[in-house]
Amino acid sequence: MNLKFDRIDREIQISSSAITTVEIIDRVEFSRIVESLLSERGLEGIEPYMLTSDEGVAIKPKKAMILCSSLPDLPFTDRVLIANLYERIAREIRDQPQLDVKIRNVAANLREEIADIQYELLGSYAYSSVWASEAFLKAFAFCPDVSEGDGFLEKCKKFVGLCADAAPQLPICFVNLKSFLDNDSLDSLYEFIFSLGEAVMVLESWHDENEHSREHKIVVDLQFLEN
Repeated sequence: MNLKFDRIDREIQISSSAITTVEIIDRVEFSRIVESLLSERGLEGIEPYMLTSDEGVAIKPKKAMILCSSLPDLPFTDRVLIANLYERIAREIRDQPQLDVKIRNVAANLREEIADIQYELLGSYAYSSVWASEAFLKAFAFCPDVSEGDGFLEKCKKFVGLCADAAPQLPICFVNLKSFLDNDSLDSLYEFIFSLGEAVMVLESWHDENEHSREHKIVVDLQFLEN
């Protein structure tokens, strides 16, 4: 995916070949860019931008990337990601007939056990829908295994894994990621991202003099772009 802001001379490429870090030195410009991406309004945003594919085809800005703008919090419960995860698991189950039958039998037994409770109730009750693995996953709150004891690096890796499973076609954008990781942790995360083949952009409001493996750094100073 390519990202082009009106006030920046060239396109910013977001691909799986390297983590693209964009350092925006001007704080006002940084705020405008983040606000514009959050609005998902594209050319109508406070800092107009366009998204295009590698083939030059325009991409609608709505839900075009996974934006993590409130670090250290990560959007593990994002509705789109969780819905996509459930759909993928359901598809995997359907593609394995024996597993599909086994799970349906377990679901049928569960329905029968719950139905037996009706004999102690005064009303009449029934299931309003047929068996669906997505409904089962939702009912039992199937979600990424994240605990309070996980460090931020571990949470980042789990979140990137979720994105790779649920929305591999969408790039991830982290805002001020480097404020929460030391150099070794950052290198570890970058290697993990690269191993999964995820496309990631990191927006930073300050200049990092360190060189990191797997990183392509772009410095934006007002209207000037430097590699």
